[in-house]
Amino acid sequence: MSQQILYKYRGLEPWEFLLDILVNNRLYAARFQNLNDPMEGVFTYSQDKVSPSFIEQMVNHKTELGICSLSKAHDSTVMWSYYAAAHKGVVIGVSVAPNSEDIIEVSSVSYSKENVFRGFLGSDASTEARKILSKKLSAWRHEGEVRVFSRSSFVPVEVSVVYLGCLMPKQQKELLRCLISRLNPDVQVLDMDRDSLDSRLYT
Repeated sequence: MSQQILYKYRGLEPWEFLLDILVNNRLYAARFQNLNDPMEGVFTYSQDKVSPSFIEQMVNHKTELGICSLSKAHDSTVMWSYYAAAHKGVVIGVSVAPNSEDIIEVSSVSYSKENVFRGFLGSDASTEARKILSKKLSAWRHEGEVRVFSRSSFVPVEVSVVYLGCLMPKQQKELLRCLISRLNPDVQVLDMDRDSLDSRLYT
């Protein structure tokens, strides 16, 4: 079975970050405190159902995790606008290396109006920490996010395709095509155009 292709939206600047992905075949995994949602990792719980020590364990596990945020779709107009330099950047299609010792879990994000922790008998603090970090408020649903949880600051990937933004200058497109063909000629380099944006729905 072929691996699922997931997508990383990003601008060209700083160039060294983009080159790191293409040369070293890896993506950065940030701590949850450094992600762009101020409600990231926030949850509510009933004090009479969950012990303070268990909550402390969950918080500790949350802070130790590296999180690489990817998307199920490469053609989201909103995502291109927010994360790929207003259509002047790229979307990189990758498959996550399945046998890496550093990868803990690959999890689709679920979206809801609230983020409530409901403890249950036998619940594991590490697992529950990842569940909390795999939930976001409904306002973020358009991202169709998949999260890779890692023990380290980088996630090994295999790059299969690079989409060039529809507003990227021609000279930069030519430079990227040349660079990618020399680094890895098996990687597809495709142009996005306005008609191909939002071409499919995802959940």
